[in-house]
Amino acid sequence: MIVQAAVIVTKYGGDLKRSPFFHTLYVCIFPAFGLLASLTYLKHLPNELFLVAAEALSKMAGDRLFPEFSNLRNSTKFIARELLKKVQELKLDLTPPKSIEEKMWFPTYEIYN
Repeated sequence: MIVQAAVIVTKYGGDLKRSPFFHTLYVCIFPAFGLLASLTYLKHLPNELFLVAAEALSKMAGDRLFPEFSNLRNSTKFIARELLKKVQELKLDLTPPKSIEEKMWFPTYEIYN
């Protein structure tokens, strides 16, 4: 997997911002941290949480480099659940957990004729 990562970043001229890794942060990991923020009263994020998020993303990806894009909502929920478990394990926030599903944004569109 590390070799695959190096090949992908090299393919983009070493520009990490243009590589799929950068976009994975925006579509999977950052939304999970947003959910965590809406579920807890954390004032800071320990570095351990970023490792938990990376490991959860890896579990969702399985034998692929990234999770399926058709499964982004489930990937984000899974990462948020893992983050919430770690927060509770570290006793960083003792408020009762709220429903992740209630806090997730879902686009709704008006139908215009």
